[in-house]
Amino acid sequence: MTNRIPKPSAVSLVTLATFTLLTGVATSAAHAGEISLFEGAGFGGRVVTLRATAPSVSNVGFNDRTSSIVVRSGRWEVCSDDNFKGDCAIFEPGQYASLDGRFDKRVSSAREVETVVAGRPQELPVTVGTVDLYGQPNFRGRSARIDHDVNNFTTMNFNDRTSSLVVEGGTWEMCTDAGYRGTCRTFGPGRYPSLGYGMEKAISSARPVVREQAPPVVHGGGWRRDRQDQDRDRDRDEAPAQNSIVLFTNDGIRGRSIAVANDIPDLSALNFNDMAQSMVIENGFWEFCSDSYYRGTCRVVGPGQYQRMEPALYRSVSSIRAASRDPRDDGRDGAARGDVELFTGANFTGTRYPVRQDMSTFTQGGFNDKIGSVIVNAGQWQMCIDADYRGSCTVFGPGRYAGLGGLTNQLSSIRRID
Repeated sequence: MTNRIPKPSAVSLVTLATFTLLTGVATSAAHAGEISLFEGAGFGGRVVTLRATAPSVSNVGFNDRTSSIVVRSGRWEVCSDDNFKGDCAIFEPGQYASLDGRFDKRVSSAREVETVVAGRPQELPVTVGTVDLYGQPNFRGRSARIDHDVNNFTTMNFNDRTSSLVVEGGTWEMCTDAGYRGTCRTFGPGRYPSLGYGMEKAISSARPVVREQAPPVVHGGGWRRDRQDQDRDRDRDEAPAQNSIVLFTNDGIRGRSIAVANDIPDLSALNFNDMAQSMVIENGFWEFCSDSYYRGTCRVVGPGQYQRMEPALYRSVSSIRAASRDPRDDGRDGAARGDVELFTGANFTGTRYPVRQDMSTFTQGGFNDKIGSVIVNAGQWQMCIDADYRGSCTVFGPGRYAGLGGLTNQLSSIRRID
């Protein structure tokens, strides 16, 4: 699919000219690269477009302002400090609607880099990030920090002690046995107030997951740094628990697993694209989409253990982001809400019909072939396009379904199957 790249604004072109005069860099002819830095997420706000090395974007009044990026051509090294120091990563051509905690509002320098130098990939600094380990849930108790491979936690007197953790940069593999053996799970950037499901008080080794022969490519999303570094440690204990899920490669909550605590716009970055067959949602509601950057078929699913993911998601998940319950649920009792809510319009608009029992036909309710969105508050429900549970049927678990795709205005019967 060809991405539509936002065009640079007149402001960005003026800013670029100013930047070139200030720096005196005349290397744009040597490289064909172009990168645009946007002040707002989703390519909003002020924009600066660069076609030359920028040792400090302070020169154009853009230090620590970038929240989204578009790389139109070339490969660009972007760093959190001046002169290409601090956290650095390579951005390849594409759109980055949001940035992780290393770079959101923290970009200070950028430069185009060669793909090959003397027949070999150019060696660039790679920051793998850090992990803070805690002996108690919710980031309490004794703590330890790691920033490199640790093949045996016994050496740091933290074996089988970890109950919660915070990944601040990089993607890390945590294993229950020394030497990166036993049950291993991948943790992306984020806060994990509890580990559960085979990892609680069981971690014995950990290592960063680094791609071979190349620095990590940023794909957006990830842990959002909403506080300055000096504030983060002070108020971490007071921060609310964050939503988290675990995806598994096999049915029955088995196989290789990956823990997720933030929006992931492209699971390819974690080598987990189209691989999830079962999952555990520990808390919160999540939207799962079949294409990267939250496109394609999407479903919202709530807390629970899913031994086998529904057909629309089975081995089809490419992006994930946190969702939320319908705010109208607050203060509404179960009798008024119903186990299932059917809406005649998309996005939970139109007339609402609460359902608490099997219905072999919607004709009597007056909403046959009129349903455009669904909220499942409890249970697993089979919905069919024909009366008496015939025709094409789909099972919906707890969650919010803002659109029904091919089932829109087609449903005629519903029954609970769990």
